[in-house]
Amino acid sequence: MDNQNTLVRHKKLYDTSIVAEHVSSIRKESGMNFANYVLKNNARLNKPMDFDTAYSLGVFTIYPYYSSLSGCEDLFAVFGKPEIAKVQAIAVLSSIYNKYMNESEGAADQLAGITAAVIDHDIGNASYGFIPLAKIPSVADNCGTGGDTIGTFHVSSASAILAATTGLAVAKHGSPGNTRRSGSSDFIESFNIDTFASPSQIIKSLQKTNFSYIEALDTRYKVIHVQTHHFSEIAHMNDIIGPMTNPVDPSKLTIKLIGTNQVMPPKVVADAYTILNKLGITNVRNGMAVKGYGESKSEKTLTIDEISTLKGGTEAVAFGSKGTEELMLGYEDFGLAKPSEVNEISPPEGSSARIQFTNKVLDGQGNKGATNLLLANTAMLIALRKGGVDNLYESMEIAKSALSSGNYKGLLRKVATIAPKPV
Repeated sequence: MDNQNTLVRHKKLYDTSIVAEHVSSIRKESGMNFANYVLKNNARLNKPMDFDTAYSLGVFTIYPYYSSLSGCEDLFAVFGKPEIAKVQAIAVLSSIYNKYMNESEGAADQLAGITAAVIDHDIGNASYGFIPLAKIPSVADNCGTGGDTIGTFHVSSASAILAATTGLAVAKHGSPGNTRRSGSSDFIESFNIDTFASPSQIIKSLQKTNFSYIEALDTRYKVIHVQTHHFSEIAHMNDIIGPMTNPVDPSKLTIKLIGTNQVMPPKVVADAYTILNKLGITNVRNGMAVKGYGESKSEKTLTIDEISTLKGGTEAVAFGSKGTEELMLGYEDFGLAKPSEVNEISPPEGSSARIQFTNKVLDGQGNKGATNLLLANTAMLIALRKGGVDNLYESMEIAKSALSSGNYKGLLRKVATIAPKPV
């Protein structure tokens, strides 16, 4: 059977009775239901929730989607009808997904609390659940929040594939795009790969090729993406929660490169991971949260959820076993003579154009600016594997060799034979 989550997961941080007790105390003290309490006491005041309340919100968010939760008498007593909870959770998660709240003190506790609950009670309850990686010592993941204001090509997917050809095991996590832009799932699927692969296919792909892809919309792993993509079709905190909840064995996901958009500061994400690591929810030993800028680091500048080789550079926060460190990285730190230009890294409008543009860069036929952007993001993954950013020049050389080799094509062909796209 592919449902092997019980082989992987440690005991949940909080079980349903503790969550119900916490929410019940909120109701008694405030006289309000849980959603109204968070809206009035947190969202409207741009005051982040404490960890426990945020954890309760995470459980509330997925409560309608699992009978083990909606059928729990304790949770039903405090959360009410699942159909109403669906709507209320959307309202709350959308309202707290704003720049001002996430720049406030306590934002990391809020993010960590929601994420911990999704890992425990969403992935932990799903039919596939956590993907066991018994024979794989560690894996990396790189993904972003999406919605950058520049509109780049498939940088994270392409760099994940390229890094995998250098020997780094990458369990790439992502989702489809929309009618205007393709997402990472659309890009991976264009190589005739089944993005809804089973755990056994993902494990085999990692063992044979160092690369696998895990679809965020596959409800056999988790359901939270259903809210944003199917039920509400609006942006909310899942833009950042999704990239933080890759369903592979959390003890093996030790390398993480995560991009943030204009709403979420990299420092908040790094601090949230520090909290989650200490609690044993995650085990990222070498991680980096990044936000790339266009012309400058300012309120009005264009941003990307990747390492930036543009003039504005990259706001980065390293986190993991060595603590946290705030950095500002420029194109010079990657040994580049000049920055990329915005028009070089922005493909024409349309999903197919974005995929074709990315393929051209991977084939070594892209323009200089786009190529440098791909190389820098690949180099960062390689550098994190080596333990930090002290070897970016060396990592860039490895990335350049990987690109010039063209080995990514053979890698993707192997992945397609292990997890072929359904006819």
